Amino acid sequence: MGYIQEREQAVLMRIASARRRTREWRDGSGMQRTAQTSFYREMEELDRIHRALKSLIPNYHQRFVRCASCGNTFNDEGSYLAHWQYGLAGAIECVRVPSLLEARGFRAESYQHQDDIHPMWVYQNCISERTE
Repeated sequence: MGYIQEREQAVLMRIASARRRTREWRDGSGMQRTAQTSFYREMEELDRIHRALKSLIPNYHQRFVRCASCGNTFNDEGSYLAHWQYGLAGAIECVRVPSLLEARGFRAESYQHQDDIHPMWVYQNCISERTE
C-alpha cells in the first residue's frame, strides 16, 4: 500500500498547510476564502482515499490489487485509487462499469498465469494520477 499511503501523507501535509493559511488570514479577505476552499478540497480527497482503503485487497494474486466493492482487479494502487470518485448523489463510490472505466482512461487486459484464470481482467489507468 505504498502509493496510497504516500498520497494520504501528501494530502495530510496540504491540509495542515491550508489550515495554517486559514488561521493567518482571518480578516475575511479573498485569501482566507481561497485557503478555506483549498482546505475543503483536500479534506474531500482525504475522505476519498480513506474510503478506497476500506475496500482495498492488496497483493491479489501477488502483484495486483482488487476492489472488494466492485470486484475489479487493478494493475497498481494508482489505478485502483483513480477508479474512486464522487457519484451523482455526492457519495464516494467506485466506477464499476467497464465502459465507464474506459471513458475515464482505463484499459483492460486479460490476465492468465499458467492454469490460474484469475484475475480475468486487469485494469490500468493510462491517464495516471501520478502526473499531478
